Amino acid sequence: KRVLDSLDAAWTRRGSGACKTGCAACCSGPFDVGAADLWLVAEALELLPEERRVRVMSRIAESAKEERAYFGSLPTVDADESRFDAMCDSLSERACVFLDSGNRCTIYDRRPQPCRLMGASWGIGAAQFELDCPIDLTGGDARVVFDLDTHEDAIARVESRLPELPTGDSRTTLASGLDALLRG
Repeated sequence: KRVLDSLDAAWTRRGSGACKTGCAACCSGPFDVGAADLWLVAEALELLPEERRVRVMSRIAESAKEERAYFGSLPTVDADESRFDAMCDSLSERACVFLDSGNRCTIYDRRPQPCRLMGASWGIGAAQFELDCPIDLTGGDARVVFDLDTHEDAIARVESRLPELPTGDSRTTLASGLDALLRG
């Protein structure tokens, strides 16, 4: 979690905020996550009150079933990236399994890396990539100065110490990864 908190700190240093609780403009559709995100979110799931946890786990199972049906197996980026992307596009209207009825993220403080990156331009060395948000949280200047190379190295170090997932080293969706982890 500390490694991911550094992303939130980059937003704070910039003087604008990352999304706030209750903002769910980009909280739909599957996206790929790695082992560190899955373990963090699995831990957050365990911390939810039982009634909420049961509802979320049901949505995880439903979403994972839908993703497996589309993909034909556990969807992983390594299996076929273009088919994985097509699946994510096809299911882009599905709400995140962690949104409550008020469009609040039930695991906001432990949300995965992709959620923390949304809404800005991030630098990787000299390169830059955009993760647009439907509402502009940046006041028109979407650039966040942050060394993602160093951040990705820190994530890799964390992942090297984690137990292996049922997905192996491959990135999968949040729902499918959690479903496999909970079943395994």
